[in-house]
Amino acid sequence: SLNRLIVVMIFTTIFACFFFRSELHDVADIEGRIVNIFFFSSLTCVYNLYTLVPFALSRRALYYRERAQNMYSVWAFNWAEGLVELPWISVQVLTTVPLIYFMTNLNTDTWFPLAYFFACITLILWLMTSMGLFAASLFPDALAAQLAAVGALITLMVFCGIMVPKQDLPWPYLPMYYASFFKYSSEGLMTTQFHGISDEICLPAGKPIEKEPWVIEEILKLIHHFKHDFPTHLPICSTDGNFDLSKPLASLKNLTGIKIAAEKFVLEDFARDYDYDNKYLDLGVLLGWIIVLRALTFIVMVFVNHQKR
Repeated sequence: SLNRLIVVMIFTTIFACFFFRSELHDVADIEGRIVNIFFFSSLTCVYNLYTLVPFALSRRALYYRERAQNMYSVWAFNWAEGLVELPWISVQVLTTVPLIYFMTNLNTDTWFPLAYFFACITLILWLMTSMGLFAASLFPDALAAQLAAVGALITLMVFCGIMVPKQDLPWPYLPMYYASFFKYSSEGLMTTQFHGISDEICLPAGKPIEKEPWVIEEILKLIHHFKHDFPTHLPICSTDGNFDLSKPLASLKNLTGIKIAAEKFVLEDFARDYDYDNKYLDLGVLLGWIIVLRALTFIVMVFVNHQKR
């Protein structure tokens, strides 16, 4: 567990350096922040799951021997094995979340997004622990358990709504969308990070044109006259944030898009199937997954025995 903690801290620091003090100016910045949040949570999950399985299997022989001597019940061992990981998960969250959160300028407008980030990452890591212990109890060796667990994890990751939006999924795949626990962790993290933020971005790129109202009005008239398909009812952006009225045709070529609220782009366009009002439901679903996996592990430990004589 100590080695796991050190490795996670190292790649979290490296990952945070990629997005160090990132600010939101355009769509690329929004996508970068979404990638930052999603891959921090998912890669941490994959690594924790993959490294846990061999250690869980190393305790199997001791468990079989002590269970045969009626030293404790399957239920006691099952929950003890899951609860013993909580201190390490807590230390990991307390050391890595501040790194990724403050180094990459995530939402610090209020305390709630940070508190939610801590809670969600803690639950998803505990869920990974439960999934790793379930795989270790179900399969006869570490390699089979790792391949099956990581394969299932990556599959669920694809259907979470980040890589492929829900509206683009063929209807036979929709059950996978709702079954993916990454859908609920991503929904909670994304909506709490972007809900209520005051940042505005240029869509798709550029810098906002900041001029006096009468200058903006003249610019909009020119746009309406020469570029009929360009929106004239919203703040506009150009490559450098300037517009020279003395050279209107040249300046029109530098127009890059419109300025909108970052919250509106993420929650009403990019991830419009995610709902901020589901933030507590998302945590509840993650906790429900943990309970289900612990129950399945208990059932497997009662009826499956991989001991070889």
